[in-house]
Amino acid sequence: FGGRCFCPRCAVAFRDWLRARYGSLAALNEAWGTVFWSQTYGAWDEIDVPPSGSVPMPGGFGGAAPSPAHALDYRRFISDSYVRYQRLQIEEIRRTSDAPITHNMMGFGFGDIDYHALAQDLDFLAWDNYPVLNHSDGWLEPALSCDAIRGLKNTPFWVMEQQVGPLGWEVIRSPRRGQLRLHTFQMIAHGAEAISYFRWRSARFGTEQHWYGILDHDGRPNRRLREVTELVQEVGAIAPLLEGVVPSSQAAVIYDYDSRFALEIQPTNPALPHTRAVGAHYGALRQLGLGVDLRPPMADLSEYSLVVAPSLYMIDEPLAAHLKAYVQNGGVLVLGPRSAFKDRTNAVPERPLPAWLDDLVGLEVSDISSFIDMPPVRLRSSDGSSEGDFRGWFEELSPTSAQALYVYDEYDYAGGPAITSNAFGEGRAVYVGGAATPATLRDLYRTLASDAGLGVFDLPEEVELVRVKKPDADAELLFLLNYSDREQLVELPEEWCDQLGAGTPSRTVALAPYGVALLKPVGVAVPVEQ
Repeated sequence: FGGRCFCPRCAVAFRDWLRARYGSLAALNEAWGTVFWSQTYGAWDEIDVPPSGSVPMPGGFGGAAPSPAHALDYRRFISDSYVRYQRLQIEEIRRTSDAPITHNMMGFGFGDIDYHALAQDLDFLAWDNYPVLNHSDGWLEPALSCDAIRGLKNTPFWVMEQQVGPLGWEVIRSPRRGQLRLHTFQMIAHGAEAISYFRWRSARFGTEQHWYGILDHDGRPNRRLREVTELVQEVGAIAPLLEGVVPSSQAAVIYDYDSRFALEIQPTNPALPHTRAVGAHYGALRQLGLGVDLRPPMADLSEYSLVVAPSLYMIDEPLAAHLKAYVQNGGVLVLGPRSAFKDRTNAVPERPLPAWLDDLVGLEVSDISSFIDMPPVRLRSSDGSSEGDFRGWFEELSPTSAQALYVYDEYDYAGGPAITSNAFGEGRAVYVGGAATPATLRDLYRTLASDAGLGVFDLPEEVELVRVKKPDADAELLFLLNYSDREQLVELPEEWCDQLGAGTPSRTVALAPYGVALLKPVGVAVPVEQ
């Protein structure tokens, strides 16, 4: 499922959707603020689909910029249309079959459909993983997609299509030797309970002739078949140890499709896209070895010591109350810049920003600065022990009760708070007043994790650590995955035994190029299924 249509049939269906949502034109005109630019509607058939694209103009303007509320509701309508279409098919299938039903989703980067809504009618979730197509060419994108798909139902998932060889339609991209095993173990570590390689035999005709499967076009045994066979045997040997394990998460990252859609319509600044912000904060947490769940805004957050909302652009009063209750009960909440700027109609609330959260964070956003090509603005921690940077987007913060963790070291806001912390009930809320660089976020989360009693790891940039455990066990297992073409050494604070290697207790793990280790703590019993 994917793509947005703008045809006359969709225009008619969109009007029906709007009638059901608003009930009357008066309510729609009020919600959309159509009085601006004389857009007030007098009849339902006056409402058309919004422009399908926008011609860039100098100075940050779009040549076909629609009303933000109109464009947001159209994105919601298209998403709801896919959800209804899927439900129609599911209901027809269930008339004659009780087999479980799933759909292969496209990971976190895909933004046409609210996957939180699409997931509800499915019995279990699946997605397609093609690592060599990642923009970053690293481990964070597949990790983020795994945790996002798993978080839709908070259950294990399937990989319906897993890359196994070279691929492409017109241009071929090839994985390196050893990456088939590496990418498979990454999926296992993040909670996949089934992995289906795409495909068994390469197609001799059609668009995907260059999309190689386990076997080549001639169908004879080859290197990839040998590698898959060896991998199946290796996984089988450790299956009793892995039976029932799930990723162990200490933190949660909130992401919201309304905020994502709204920032697509008005991107605001190249540093602020929803997916980029979520990826940056998620990456900073994961690079410290913390387990992270991705959760919808109204999810139960009580099990997490640390919750991060990197791009909560849209807000309403029930969500504000939900977040306040989490902090009131002892949680640590981190909010990113431009938080709570819009309500659910895509209008700016008539109240101090961040709307309905200003008392939680103990400040008001009193001014903003947005630049496209400006060099980073330096920050320094209040105790002088560390430095940081914001790029592109900066906010002037006026504390009412918040304390500065970092202050601006230069620019118009020099000396003023840039990142703050505010005690609220038994917990605290941290506000990041700009688009922080990855190094700045890692330093911030290292401090917050330490304060919350969460253990972190010092890891090479190209090494991923994934914590897993059985639901009824306290002891964790660790996956270490090396995504570089050279050996990596990982120093650990205590001794572990590698279950994929010699099993000798050690605090130093040497990972071969594209190598994997599965570590069990020394002296701690981990239940093994027989």
